[in-house]
Amino acid sequence: MRHSWRRIALLPAVRMLLFIIAGILLQWHLSLRSEDIALPTILLLPGVFVLHLLTRRRRTLQILRDTTLLLLLVITGILRTAVALESRPADLLVFADKKEKLDLIGVVAEHPREYADRRRFRLDCRFVMSPDSIPVRGTVLATYRRSAWDAADTLIPIRLGDVVKLHGRLRTPLTPRNPGGFDARRWLVTEGSVLLCSVSKGEDLEIVGQEDPGLPGRVTGILRRVMRESINAQYASEHAGILTGLLLGDRGMIEDTVLNDFRRTGIMHILAVSGLHAGIILMMVFMPLERLPFAARALSALTVLWLFAAVTGFAPPVTRASIMATIVLVGILLQRDSQPINALAAAGTGILLADPLALFGLSFLLSFGAVLGILLFQQRVQTALLRVFPRMWRPKLQPAAALLSLTLSAQALTLPLLAQEFGQVSPSGLLANLVAVPLVFL
Repeated sequence: MRHSWRRIALLPAVRMLLFIIAGILLQWHLSLRSEDIALPTILLLPGVFVLHLLTRRRRTLQILRDTTLLLLLVITGILRTAVALESRPADLLVFADKKEKLDLIGVVAEHPREYADRRRFRLDCRFVMSPDSIPVRGTVLATYRRSAWDAADTLIPIRLGDVVKLHGRLRTPLTPRNPGGFDARRWLVTEGSVLLCSVSKGEDLEIVGQEDPGLPGRVTGILRRVMRESINAQYASEHAGILTGLLLGDRGMIEDTVLNDFRRTGIMHILAVSGLHAGIILMMVFMPLERLPFAARALSALTVLWLFAAVTGFAPPVTRASIMATIVLVGILLQRDSQPINALAAAGTGILLADPLALFGLSFLLSFGAVLGILLFQQRVQTALLRVFPRMWRPKLQPAAALLSLTLSAQALTLPLLAQEFGQVSPSGLLANLVAVPLVFL
């Protein structure tokens, strides 16, 4: 095992990923300015190139070259994170944490997440009416609630691309009160927003226009609407709410008693569309087709996975997991002798270079952890499970063993993340997950 872990650590993409992550974490805590980092980065580039040429003749310089290259990767992570943080428009910050409410005009930037008494969505802001029309840039995470004082209050339906005018308050996220507590700033950053916006009654939001969300937005909107209507027509309300949560990530129609049952048993994460779902769906399509050529298996699995991503409205966690899986399978297809973990690390590196703040979101960690766990442990766990039974039973038990080993492997690295994030893990939840996760996808 030590040897295998050592081999993994020596894979080139894995080393690159680790040093990029080190740079991202350093910038998150140091908050350096991008202009202060750009010059060292520019100076290191020709140095690495020159050292690479010199090491062909003098191997004694190889250590210096490798050290310089690793330092460059760390600085790259720092620079990308600095740019990502600075590129978030701060125009709205001057309007935050005021006692009075303001009027804000913007475009709904995602399919709203629906709950029993509220809607939540990202809003790309265009104007603040205070009292004149002031152009602004920035994204806020808006919560549109029913009035707490009017039982007859209703929420108007909103969808991706709607131009809305809302009357509410902007506020900055709270810092954790206790060590290890909920970090609202980190959560909001991973949601792609700069501020929170609260709208406290139905009449405080009105639709004033519509922007074309493009073909993907229209298709996903139609898919989600058709699936929601189909589920509601065929199942009782309590079952329809659970299915809508599983497939679309909308938990608004699930009764509080049911949600509490999910929490107590430690399987609440099943109702949150995540990379864990994507990883399990991918493997459940890929593994049973083992008699087909690798290219056919990969194409089939990726087709189903991207359809699932479309149904979820291309939710960021599922989209990242889909991109990751696509890069891994295509990399293996192009180089059959390549290491899948190396391809996974390359996918993670690409995602973090494009969006370094994804590292601080639980969804990215669950996506990466689920796939890594499957690659590391699934085959070994399946073999160990089948060895318990007589050889003549093993062919018939192989599908069940594959499904159980898939669940165990995916959760090997994700359950610690969930325990760290929510502060607890139920012993009974470990057993409940072994049963619940496979049943969900059957």
